[in-house]
Amino acid sequence: MAKAASEFQTSLSLADLTRVAELLTHTQGVLTLQLSFAIDPQGIRTISGHIQGEVEVLCQRCLQPMPWTLDSEFTWGIVHQDADAANLPRAYEPVVLEGEELELLPVLEDEVILSLPQAPYHKAGDCKLDLSQVHVEETASKAAPSKENPFSVLKKLKQKH
Repeated sequence: MAKAASEFQTSLSLADLTRVAELLTHTQGVLTLQLSFAIDPQGIRTISGHIQGEVEVLCQRCLQPMPWTLDSEFTWGIVHQDADAANLPRAYEPVVLEGEELELLPVLEDEVILSLPQAPYHKAGDCKLDLSQVHVEETASKAAPSKENPFSVLKKLKQKH
């Protein structure tokens, strides 16, 4: 496909992305995918792409579903060994080709997973959790009297010598 400079656009069902599905609140919907295959001037086979769509993740404050707009652009450089990845230009993310064909779905799943937030949160006004209570609890824990440092005795002994 790189030799032919192929390009295509398709849709990916969220239900087909099993590893991504584990991170979402539901698997209804699709992601739009655009891919362009090429060989750069250095002879490196590349795949450039764009994945976008709406998914639903779990807010880590209130534990309620929230929409997340996924919009990821990438450029992969295809290599045959991990050692070759170090020689790729910085503009390329390495993808190791095992055998003669690249199975795209697992690599695309990796890209989607990397595009999701590690700890998604609603905006303060949209969250079901009363953030004023969280702030009060944090303030209360900061106001708690601190215990004496057990190593302060050593500091005093060091000052005597």
